[in-house]
Amino acid sequence: MEEKYKVVGFQYGSFEDKKSGETVKYCNLFCIGEQTGEEKENYHHAGCKAYIFKCVSPDLLKDLQPNAIVHVYFDKNKKACMIVPAK
Repeated sequence: MEEKYKVVGFQYGSFEDKKSGETVKYCNLFCIGEQTGEEKENYHHAGCKAYIFKCVSPDLLKDLQPNAIVHVYFDKNKKACMIVPAK
């Protein structure tokens, strides 16, 4: 089963790396989703979990609205590379 997430926000921009002086771009997607996993003696959960997903590009966010329910797919670097509305 594919995980569904509720979009609560996003941010993107750039900053100057203090060591190298290079401009670094960033893009983050903020979501909430249901807790998964089996409870154990030393692990318990309830309610929703907050997620921050790094994204490959701000272009992923152009049509995204807060409160949308989506599926998020990741590349080999664990960055979100595709966001699809959940049905």
